[in-house]
Amino acid sequence: MAVKSTFHLLADIISQAVDTIEDVYATAGLDVPSLDESFNPASPAEALRRHPLVSAATLDLVVAAGQIAAIAQDPVISALNNAYATGDKGMAATDIAAHSQADPLLLARILRLLATHHVFHKGKPTKTLLEAPKDVEVLSYSMQSDLD
Repeated sequence: MAVKSTFHLLADIISQAVDTIEDVYATAGLDVPSLDESFNPASPAEALRRHPLVSAATLDLVVAAGQIAAIAQDPVISALNNAYATGDKGMAATDIAAHSQADPLLLARILRLLATHHVFHKGKPTKTLLEAPKDVEVLSYSMQSDLD
């Protein structure tokens, strides 16, 4: 028998979670809340989301879905999505790279290229050694360590 891939194992977790959720709702004689309906926090179907089996299955489903998305999505696209998600404040290339396990130097070059083509703009640069307020001892130590 062939070993199932991580992709399939995660899909199985999602399928089992959906079955559990639907079983709990069916036992209660309710439909699973739908995005096609307005949210009503007082509805019995919404209250059933707090049922221990539904809560646990929902957590399994969400985590497995996130892992499937991470496996399926190109790491560069994932990094760009993380960059867009930061809004106006921006995010350092090293932080974006950490989320996608990409090479931070390569990612910084790609982001610079995309900024050049106005895909997005480069955020405010971090303060340099000369811009940041420092006392003389810190400056001399920093300069000496750069020379070593």
